[in-house]
Amino acid sequence: MLIDNKKLNLLETQTTNTEKELQEVDGEDEISYDTEDLSAPPTPSTIYNWRIVIIAITASFAAVIVGYDAGFIGGTVSLASFQGEFKMNELSPSQKTEISSNVVSVFQAGAFFGALFFYPIGEIWGRKLGLILSAFLLVFGAGISLEAKHSTGLASIYAGRVITGLGVGGCSGMAPIYISECSPAKIRGKLVGMWEMSWQIGGIVGYWINYGVLQNLPPSRKQWLIPFAIQLIPSGVFFIGTIFIPESPRFLVYKGQIEKAKVNLSQFEKYPYRPSILSL
Repeated sequence: MLIDNKKLNLLETQTTNTEKELQEVDGEDEISYDTEDLSAPPTPSTIYNWRIVIIAITASFAAVIVGYDAGFIGGTVSLASFQGEFKMNELSPSQKTEISSNVVSVFQAGAFFGALFFYPIGEIWGRKLGLILSAFLLVFGAGISLEAKHSTGLASIYAGRVITGLGVGGCSGMAPIYISECSPAKIRGKLVGMWEMSWQIGGIVGYWINYGVLQNLPPSRKQWLIPFAIQLIPSGVFFIGTIFIPESPRFLVYKGQIEKAKVNLSQFEKYPYRPSILSL
């Protein structure tokens, strides 16, 4: 019995010592963690301002084009005025379906190749140049589509759709990257989320525009031309905006242009360039 008591006391002593060691380790971890937190430089409050929001909105206008195209094209092609303009009402149902599918699918083909072509542009010459070129293609493609008429057939529609698709493919891959590289970490998710929100806004407008022209305009060239022309509004805003946005600071750092990256970072603030608060 005496031996059992000694074993029990020894076991209790070992348990107590183990608990003390664990408490000491936990205390060291807490001190180390707090020290790291205190040593981290605070994020300047000036970076959370309207400038970075405007930059994100500008880049997100490309998503409006993507959503709008997905919403408007099917309804516009099915308008009686469109089918009458290009004599689709004289074709068999299978031929009409084939033409409608071609008008829609050539855009997707352009977007596929646009995504491939514009990736190296963004990696070699910069996000800004890639966005400017893709925005130009969006405007140019929409303008070519407006040249379509009965005498020339659907050639302008096809060409405009392919060119617009190239622009959409380029900006769809580059704009979200640009927004994320320019955004402060704490609000990066919200700003990149503007891309998806803009996509849905464009889709809503695209779905309702055909209803609007169908209800308020008689069957005519103007009825189907207006939905195509509206593409120029977000495309034009996007093109003009990309001329004035700064280059991605991360891309500049990647290219070794550290000082220029710091200057561009300072453009996202309310105040001039202050090297003391910029950390890359």
